[in-house]
Amino acid sequence: MEDLQSHIPTETDWKCSICQEEYVVDDEVGKLDCDHSYHLFCIKQWLLQKNACPVCKAAVAAY
Repeated sequence: MEDLQSHIPTETDWKCSICQEEYVVDDEVGKLDCDHSYHLFCIKQWLLQKNACPVCKAAVAAY
């Protein structure tokens, strides 16, 4: 899936908007083309149901 990139969280994105858990060291985080970041597991599960960013609703290529 080209719309999902590996990402290291910064101070500005400190928690996953899907599960509401704070990122910790070594968490696998994925970032969409719209620049929103989520735990990789969370966003993969989300994209199985909906092909849009949970925050801004930007379209994401089919997963």
